[in-house]
Amino acid sequence: MENSIQQKTNWLTLALCFVTTIFEGLDLQSMGVAAPKIVAELAIDSNEMGLIASASSVGLLIGALFGGMVSDYIGRKWVLIWSVVAFGTLSVLTPFAWDPNSLIAIRFGTGLGMGGALPMIIAIAAEAVDPKRRAGVVTMMYCATPIGGFIATFIALASDEWRNIFYVGGLAPLLLVPVLVKYLQESKVFTDAQQARNNTDNAPSISVSNALFGEKRAMPTLYIWLGFLCSVAVLYLLLNWLPLLLVGKGFSSAQASKVQMVFNVGGSTGALLLGYLITRYSPRWIFAFVTVAIALALISLAGLEHNMAYAILAGLVVGIFANGLVFLLYGQAGAYYPTRFRGTGVGSAVAVGRMGAIIGPLMAGVLLSADVSPSQVLLYILPLVLVAGGAIQLLFFCPKSESEE
Repeated sequence: MENSIQQKTNWLTLALCFVTTIFEGLDLQSMGVAAPKIVAELAIDSNEMGLIASASSVGLLIGALFGGMVSDYIGRKWVLIWSVVAFGTLSVLTPFAWDPNSLIAIRFGTGLGMGGALPMIIAIAAEAVDPKRRAGVVTMMYCATPIGGFIATFIALASDEWRNIFYVGGLAPLLLVPVLVKYLQESKVFTDAQQARNNTDNAPSISVSNALFGEKRAMPTLYIWLGFLCSVAVLYLLLNWLPLLLVGKGFSSAQASKVQMVFNVGGSTGALLLGYLITRYSPRWIFAFVTVAIALALISLAGLEHNMAYAILAGLVVGIFANGLVFLLYGQAGAYYPTRFRGTGVGSAVAVGRMGAIIGPLMAGVLLSADVSPSQVLLYILPLVLVAGGAIQLLFFCPKSESEE
């Protein structure tokens, strides 16, 4: 009877995390979707728009790092809830920005909230399931992120008012907050580990250096960081620049937007498919397959002629594997840190990934400014894919944390 109740609680926890992830995905892509209209209405130049986009990423980096650390002391639930309050409130305030500086400040705060929420969702989902199913469940959880991006794009296409994207992206998570307060349970695994820690006189301290590099975790941490840095750089380069790259190859803006929507659909499909496969087959070989697949997909996209059917197919395949590589990493990250350090470990990985989210789009901008063609840009990011894949393969030779569950 007790196991049945706990199982229902775990399913409810996963459902709440899934819905929260949809709203976070909506807010993550809201600025990119609304950017053209914001630039036109507020007379923002390209440099200012770059600072606005970077402010959100910097905020997310800081929020992920510190949110993860705080959660190892006070628990996952309330860090997640306050993070949702933060990014929901500031998303609603985004349309009220009166100049570039106010918009930078608001989007930085939005990023802090999203950054705090992301590692909490990973940690809560990871601790709500059996360790053997953890990688698959966390990976499938992130099929919700592209759903949020799809919703943002749909709102943009259905409405001429860019502010609606932020109203929906802010009010929806705020309406979810009371549900999280009432129904989201603190991680039982964390609670048990915290209780055991309180009952142990010489329990190890929670320090950043010990969490990330102690007890033979130095190499796993470095491989996880390298994998996140490179794979997220590729993903966010595509999220931010794929429509413009396609326009540069002769497609219209409307056609490029449709390919971007398919890219997000591919992300959701990939998360579900790869999350299922990784519970059935060797994770090492799944990662190897995904690495090769995204490399071939980028090569195909680079050589794409002006053919809408092929563009849709290429966008779908690239979306599956570019998103899939990152989502698979989310599923792996928690396995290399024990419960008492998991928030710090996952938070640091997400923070390093955000560095990639900043580097990737900047890399595309620099290359295009140097008169590199859109096709060449897609080929130049292949080394990042291979470095990410190589780091992940080396990760599998490292020991995972001793199970505390």
